Amino acid sequence: MDEINLNEIINREEIQSVMELLYKFTGMVSALLDIKGNILVATGWQDICTKFHRVNEKSAKNCIESDLNLSSRIKPGEVASYKCKNGLWDVVTPLHIGGKHIGNIFTGQFFYENDVVDEDFFIRQAEDFGFDRDSYLDALHRVPRYSREYVDDLMSFLVRFFKLVSDLSYSNIQLAKESSAHEQARLKVKEDEEIIRQQLEQKEIILREVHHRIKNNFVYMETLLGLQANNMPEGGGKAALYDAIGRVESMGKLYEKMLLNESFSEVSVREYLEDLLQAVMEIFSDTDHVRLEKHIDDFTMDVKKLFLIGIIVNELITNAMKYAFTGRDSGHIELSLRQIDDKVILKIRDNGLGLSDDYISGKKSGFGLFLIDMMVNQLEGEVSLVNDGGTSCTIKFNA
Repeated sequence: MDEINLNEIINREEIQSVMELLYKFTGMVSALLDIKGNILVATGWQDICTKFHRVNEKSAKNCIESDLNLSSRIKPGEVASYKCKNGLWDVVTPLHIGGKHIGNIFTGQFFYENDVVDEDFFIRQAEDFGFDRDSYLDALHRVPRYSREYVDDLMSFLVRFFKLVSDLSYSNIQLAKESSAHEQARLKVKEDEEIIRQQLEQKEIILREVHHRIKNNFVYMETLLGLQANNMPEGGGKAALYDAIGRVESMGKLYEKMLLNESFSEVSVREYLEDLLQAVMEIFSDTDHVRLEKHIDDFTMDVKKLFLIGIIVNELITNAMKYAFTGRDSGHIELSLRQIDDKVILKIRDNGLGLSDDYISGKKSGFGLFLIDMMVNQLEGEVSLVNDGGTSCTIKFNA
């Protein structure tokens, strides 16, 4: 089997955004490292590590040595808790894909709730590594404490999540290699039409099976996130998880349309958005007071662009349902998507409370608006946001 480079098979930006949502409600460090110790994804790292241990050559060497030596000795599926050479607890498990050890999953930079911290040890470290003693001890005092059960639950989630994402990414790479091999074979035997027909049929079977498995994995991700959300108290963390569920659901809807369609490269815009909007509205238990008006042209679009449109629509409609009509008896949302010549224009408008001037001017931006800007940039389009008897968002990009 070819050498697997973890950095090449995962989408670091998308995983980073999910891990940041996870950090919002757990407050715990999470990290994904390749087998050389390079940090690919990281959230919530403590000041004692980012400002001291990881920036000093001698102490940083302790970090990498502890990380790699321990994780290389653990079998697949095992999780080890250990105290690193710099005095903090870390928890690690190796990530295996296709039978190969390609990375390590970490949480750490904490003390267990019953630990007795040897402050003299850290004072000696400050002297040995040349740290400012008072600043270093202040960072030490901010290191959190957790129960072993809490840490075990987080690691269980991280292992399942990173394994799922890596498997999906690796499957896509293998599929691309298989598709390339089929194309080469087609060119070599183009004189034999019957062989070509059989190979194309086999390719369609493979594609349909892979997409079916990917769609099932999206359902699994929704279920996993839903279980986490159901076990959480009401608050920002739970809301963030439900936002993540909505984003995963929009991707799942696209794969469902691809499975039902004869082509895997283009999907009907109207059919996809109709189903997506129905799914988004069903999330909110009380939607009778909000009327959703739709004007969607019937045309097909490349699935890569349609995926980005689905994320944008999910964010804007969800935000409108959650915030636009607070304290009101009724509301109206209008969505239109038009193809005019070589341009596609998406407009979503509500008659709700509107956004604050800081959001309109760009001085302030939540995660949802940040995600929309990122999707629009990938479309190489432009977005405008205005208050017009409510909130109106218009996005334009090339068809």
